Amino acid sequence: MKVAIISTLDLKGGASIAAYNLHRGLLNEGVESKMFVQRKSSRDSSVLGPRNKFEQFWGNIVCAGIDHIPRLLFFRREPNLHSTAIISSFSFKQLNKFKPDIVNLHWVWGGFFKPEDLKKIKAPIIWTLHDMWPFCGAEHYPDEALGRFKQGYLKSNRKKGERGIDLNRLMWLRKKKIFDKISSLTIVTPSKWLSNCAKESVLFKNIRIETIPYGIDTSVFTPANKEEDRKKLDLPLDKKLILFGATNGVADPRKGFRFLKEALNLLENGDDVELVVFGSNESKNDLGTKFKMHNMGIVKDQNILSQIYSACDVFIIPSTQDNLPNTVLESIACGTPVVGFAIGGIPDMIDHQKNGYLAKPFEANDIAKGIDWILKDKNRHDLLCHEAREKSLREYSLDVQAQRYIKLYQSLLEGKNI
Repeated sequence: MKVAIISTLDLKGGASIAAYNLHRGLLNEGVESKMFVQRKSSRDSSVLGPRNKFEQFWGNIVCAGIDHIPRLLFFRREPNLHSTAIISSFSFKQLNKFKPDIVNLHWVWGGFFKPEDLKKIKAPIIWTLHDMWPFCGAEHYPDEALGRFKQGYLKSNRKKGERGIDLNRLMWLRKKKIFDKISSLTIVTPSKWLSNCAKESVLFKNIRIETIPYGIDTSVFTPANKEEDRKKLDLPLDKKLILFGATNGVADPRKGFRFLKEALNLLENGDDVELVVFGSNESKNDLGTKFKMHNMGIVKDQNILSQIYSACDVFIIPSTQDNLPNTVLESIACGTPVVGFAIGGIPDMIDHQKNGYLAKPFEANDIAKGIDWILKDKNRHDLLCHEAREKSLREYSLDVQAQRYIKLYQSLLEGKNI
């Protein structure tokens, strides 16, 4: 079986890492997999990026730049990412040379792939969703209360106060025109929440949708000696360490750092607590918290990232919208319990008071309660750590994910439902 994985990136950002993890898992299971990307960071020969400097310039500068123009003109004040996918740099020559049996799309923003390209694919198509963009307008995470993806992007249900060209509606109409003519499309969502959203959408309500969680390398993200990791990272040995991390997470309102700041001030025993942050370059003053903070910066080495998780006592994810964040998978794989709001795909991974704590959305005082509950009792903490690791091995290893995808691929090639 030959599988083509298509993703804008291979190793930068949660969605691209998830796609690359699937690619590696398929290779480990004996599947002939190739990954096609616009920007290649790895040295993996099975990942195919631009073949020369012209293709690099065309894809990474020209197409990415053109794709960025509408965001600058129309969405610069919007907190969430928007993509209009008006141009494509994808090389069908490379894809057709490979002759895949299955084409598996992932996150394809930034002038790499546009909806009209789906018509050029000759094999069965699976689109693994990493956010809500495929069934929305130009938004990657829309206003769910507005419900345009459920009703259709009508002139009558536009966001109050918006003026000018409705690019979200135009983008949605383009997608609808394409999806209505594609009979070979199957949707995969990593979380039950995203699956339910897709099923409620106008664009995907009549399309087959399956839920397959992400996989993670549990040999890299694994429990280790907490004291030794703290020494390696120059972290205190006598403090309880609370961890927060996400790509640009402090600045991204969707990641909810404001709730963590509020929760820290509500802790019952905050005197022996310190904060560890990764994925952000802001200084302590920029974060606006009175707690001593250890900023690990942007961490690209997965082994160091694993040490950070293992060195800390609890990981906090106060996101207001999220699919199946890799940070939670990484944390529980390292045996570090998680506190987060019961939103999105977080309840898929966190079993309340078994391997973490699910707080009421969006109550900072319940985040604080969860942190206190996890840190208060050492025996309970040890049990939570054990259960976190066990769930990771049982549900989120690379081989488990790959086998689920292979079963789906085979069902499509055989014309069966699984």
